[in-house]
Amino acid sequence: MAGKLEPSEWLNILAACLFGNGGEKMYWQTAEFNEDITKYNYIQLADWIERCRLVVNWNEYIRLEKTREEYLADLDGFCKEWEAHYQWHEETYKRNSVYKSNKFRKALVYLQFRKRVSFIVDYGKTKETQSISAYEKQTNRLYMKKQVEENFQKVWHTHYELVEDIFVPDEEKPVELLEVDAETGKPIIRTYKEKIDRIFSEQLFCEWEVNIKALKNRKKLYTESFDDFVKTCNDDNEYEIKVEVRKRKRSYKNAIEDMGITHTTYCQWQNANECEKDIDKKIFVNMCFCLCLSLPLSEQLLGYNGFSIKNSKRQFDKICEMALRIGFDRQMAIDLIDKWNFEKSDDYMSKNKKYLPVPNLTKNG
Repeated sequence: MAGKLEPSEWLNILAACLFGNGGEKMYWQTAEFNEDITKYNYIQLADWIERCRLVVNWNEYIRLEKTREEYLADLDGFCKEWEAHYQWHEETYKRNSVYKSNKFRKALVYLQFRKRVSFIVDYGKTKETQSISAYEKQTNRLYMKKQVEENFQKVWHTHYELVEDIFVPDEEKPVELLEVDAETGKPIIRTYKEKIDRIFSEQLFCEWEVNIKALKNRKKLYTESFDDFVKTCNDDNEYEIKVEVRKRKRSYKNAIEDMGITHTTYCQWQNANECEKDIDKKIFVNMCFCLCLSLPLSEQLLGYNGFSIKNSKRQFDKICEMALRIGFDRQMAIDLIDKWNFEKSDDYMSKNKKYLPVPNLTKNG
């Protein structure tokens, strides 16, 4: 957990990052910022981002019986250090900054996707459910099998490619790259709205199961335990691994509501006859967080709907821009806005003035 630094200490960190050091290695208070993330692949980078997001965790403050104000103060301090880390990378690595790389953008999407994936190993007597971490760490040869790798990568890359494809106009693609309607045989041209709806309805909120079993001479392998299953498959190359990926679709109505996207408003936005309806900016910012869009892609989505958060003087825009640029999750942005409102409200009350709060990303914020 990040300790609380005095404002002058944060300024010293920022000053060293922005105006000094000449690319020398910095010392950071948060251990994660002392790691060399330039050497990480996108999966390792996803782990790093997730650990950073948990450095200051509200549930831990509840357990320690600390106040909301203490939590928000520490979160603000930690986010300032994360911002300083971002700025240091910009200064040190210039165009090769990890934060602006394809692998960082990919890590943000993967971080969300992997939470919905599980591996179900049928070893005969019963089944063992494994989280995706076993696959990522490749703790045994089972998860390195070609069949497992191919099936998982197909699902993951399909999802990632759908996100990356949102703002690539189908009209500008070669015809051979477009999907074809099974009935008419004609190429399918989708708008960016239709692509987003396809991700929401068919990918984003689904649960994915990678089911694994082993066959030898067309008979399923039967073992007493998962460990016996793995040992047998690893020791005997004659066993054939069979993999089936199953998707369990969920209604995304409640899921997007939880992300601050009112379902009724979302449907109106998707409806071509009501596409000009005046919709609040925060709906689209929440959509950016939901889709794990990088800042440039977020700006495209906002721009298509008449908005922007870059180079803005509004506090709401500044916080959301920083979050989407650096890798904060939506809850961190919500809490940072809360902190700003708490402090400003107290300041105005001391002067007997009424404070009009910054709108938040929650439905009632």
